[in-house]
Amino acid sequence: MDYISAQQRIFMKLHLLVWLILASAFSVSAQELRYKGTVASHDEIEMEISSRDQVHYTGRYHYKGAAAWHTLKGDLTEPATGKLVLKAFDASGNHTGSFHLHRDDEHLQGTWQVAATDSPKEVILQLSDDEVMDLGNSDGPDGYYYTGDNEMKIRTIDPKTLDAAIWISNRTGCTGILLQGTLTASPKGWTGLLPDELESGDASVTIRFEGNNAHILIEPQFMPGAGCATSASPYVRSPKKDDSELD
Repeated sequence: MDYISAQQRIFMKLHLLVWLILASAFSVSAQELRYKGTVASHDEIEMEISSRDQVHYTGRYHYKGAAAWHTLKGDLTEPATGKLVLKAFDASGNHTGSFHLHRDDEHLQGTWQVAATDSPKEVILQLSDDEVMDLGNSDGPDGYYYTGDNEMKIRTIDPKTLDAAIWISNRTGCTGILLQGTLTASPKGWTGLLPDELESGDASVTIRFEGNNAHILIEPQFMPGAGCATSASPYVRSPKKDDSELD
């Protein structure tokens, strides 16, 4: 008769507990982004997309005035260029075509193609006005964010202003840099010019929050020779690590 020792049972329980804690820590809620625009310069459409990991996307779209929505499913195929490929499906699950888009802070631009043999049609979409008003605050941005050894701390001052402290510790030529100051809401996200406390200069910073993640773009404007390059990284919100508070 097979049996499990008390020690093995304890180990299994601990293993399960650790797994549950990790799953909870890294769970990320997805923010829905709404776009409006045109196909072939004249057909107006609305699109809604969301992602939990900023790689795999789901959503829907429809033409203005049409009641039926088509389902969207796809992936960010080229993270460096923001290329997003979304396949469309009707209510019966039939594949009706594909969007090949490039995403920036405010737009989705590219083509729509029903089949590989058809001519692609130009697509231009812009983040809807009501979505712009919600940028950065859909899930409460306050807290600590990490990516690799880089850290960021965010405090909300008022609905349109954030206090940001960003520690860059693993960028070539930027080791040990701390940027700290305020950011204000804009169509691109939260933007501002943060002074550098350890070197002579400052940096233009843009942060977009999507659920518990933050995507940050840093464009240093340091004195010549500082050697700091533009960086963009997904920061993941998590509890404060040790005593590394960014004050």
